[in-house]
Amino acid sequence: MDAKIAPQGVVIASEFTAKRAEGREELKTTAQEQDGRPIAASEAQQDRVLKLHKAGRSSRWIAEETGLSRRTVTTVIEKSDGTGRTTSKRRVRLGLEPKRNDWRQAAITNLPRRATGLRKEAKKLLKEARDGRA
Repeated sequence: MDAKIAPQGVVIASEFTAKRAEGREELKTTAQEQDGRPIAASEAQQDRVLKLHKAGRSSRWIAEETGLSRRTVTTVIEKSDGTGRTTSKRRVRLGLEPKRNDWRQAAITNLPRRATGLRKEAKKLLKEARDGRA
């Protein structure tokens, strides 16, 4: 369909295909510059979320307090840590190693040590209690 003569206002098929390809490339470039959708929280809300998180508050508590969804709160926290979903994808796209947040494995590994420590502490307290009674 490479017609040389076309009525005014009609786009030739090969031109249309070329323009569509250009549009796709522009969209790809724009998508690569962004890290997904913008976060549904203002800068002030994000700052407040991070302050509350650093103060030791849970994601659920922060979400309830700020009126944001728990997923948004988690995304803000992960973004600041560099372990978020979009941050990981961006790091991969840039050819960098994605950061991992392996807290579950660390918790499982540390559990026996923690249990042993608590058992020793309990024995010590029982011994002190017995010595105090005698």
